[in-house]
Amino acid sequence: MRAVSREIGWTITRINQIVRGWINYFGMGSMRGFLKKFGEWLRHKIRVIYHS
Repeated sequence: MRAVSREIGWTITRINQIVRGWINYFGMGSMRGFLKKFGEWLRHKIRVIYHS
């Protein structure tokens, strides 16, 4: 599998679509704790991308 470089805007849009799908499928109640940890991880990764 090869790494593919994509625009950050496309990546963020795609992540938003996926997270919305998870929330709709599992319901916000069961996703609250997961989304908090996932959000922290995701913000860290985005900072790494922007500063590199």
